[in-house]
Amino acid sequence: MGQYIFRRNLGIGWFFSGGQACALDRSVLIANGNPTANTLQCTQAMSSYPSLLAADLEGSMLPPDPSTAFLMNLSSNALNFWKFKVDFNNSSNTTLTSPTSIPVTAFSQACNACITQKNTSQKLDSLGDRLMFRLAYRNLGSYQSMVLNHSVNVGNRKSAHAGVRWYEIRFNTSGAPVVYQQGTFSPDSNHRWMGSVAMDKAGNIAVGYSVSGSAMYPAIRYTGRQTTDPLGTLQTEAPWLMVTAPKGQSQPLGRLHENERRSCGRLYILVHQRIPEEQRHLQLEHGDHAIQISLVSDAMIGRDQL
Repeated sequence: MGQYIFRRNLGIGWFFSGGQACALDRSVLIANGNPTANTLQCTQAMSSYPSLLAADLEGSMLPPDPSTAFLMNLSSNALNFWKFKVDFNNSSNTTLTSPTSIPVTAFSQACNACITQKNTSQKLDSLGDRLMFRLAYRNLGSYQSMVLNHSVNVGNRKSAHAGVRWYEIRFNTSGAPVVYQQGTFSPDSNHRWMGSVAMDKAGNIAVGYSVSGSAMYPAIRYTGRQTTDPLGTLQTEAPWLMVTAPKGQSQPLGRLHENERRSCGRLYILVHQRIPEEQRHLQLEHGDHAIQISLVSDAMIGRDQL
């Protein structure tokens, strides 16, 4: 078993020189041991892929091959999918497959530095050029599933705003990843971006995201779906956290919540944040329903690749 990360290599003047997928031997990390060439392995730099997202394991049921990690990134009207098979005993056996393209409904990326806020001309970044953390994998026994999201442009030229495009990817009988369901969540003209998706052991899905507009300050809201809901749909959203002043462009809203909520010992769970060990599950009340979200096997949730 390993821990997987992706790093962006920047040269002089912040020039992008390539990205690398890396794997760390989990047993060595837990034992606080020293990494070696076998226990810390990275691929060759890939200049064509500046941002890859490694899948997180949800639940206790492992993938059919626990030595293989899944990686994805955003492409043009598609998702790219890799398998990263790591041998921590012999690095010469480690392989990274060529990307498989998964076609999705056509989209255009949410524009950069275009998110409006109330009472200021300062706009926020959408980070629409990459997948948002997390890529959550779950083996439900009868099928394997991954959920993920990114920010897209919604509406025409005059009413364009950011919305959350979300996916559930399943593996077919031959082991290939395919889109099981997908949707774009944008119930009104406000911007919704920087989402994060989770799935519980029953297959229910929850989505948290930032929301802002010219008539409102940035906030966090969430929505979700149960397995009995029509495919590709999410339920009515609910508020999570309100902000009472505009934010600067230099930090995305999700990162600011970590600083603002750290003093009370709890951090926002669905959008890029860390949670204490004892808070592994969260009960989201949604209308007449309750969606139980299993988080992750470790306390560190992580954050977007900024």
